[in-house]
Amino acid sequence: MAETNGHQDNLSRLDRIERAIEHVINEHEKLVDEQGRLLKAQVVMVDSVTKLADHIETVDKRLGIRIDEIGGKLDALINIVDRDHREYSERLNRLENRQ
Repeated sequence: MAETNGHQDNLSRLDRIERAIEHVINEHEKLVDEQGRLLKAQVVMVDSVTKLADHIETVDKRLGIRIDEIGGKLDALINIVDRDHREYSERLNRLENRQ
């Protein structure tokens, strides 16, 4: 009986070790699969970020051009208003001096 018990303990121990190894293998396979998905997601994300950066750079250049155009138009408008104001002031002064 003692031998049978020892033999059964060894089989039981081997079964537990085998189950533990199977569990480790299964978890490792899951980990490798998840790592593959993460790497694919990282590639997609890097591609998206690169495209976004290129788009932002393009928009930034166009915006800079538009700001320069608007600045030029605003300067021209300020010049017109200044000129009109000076002309109006000069006319007003001439009219006041006539009277």
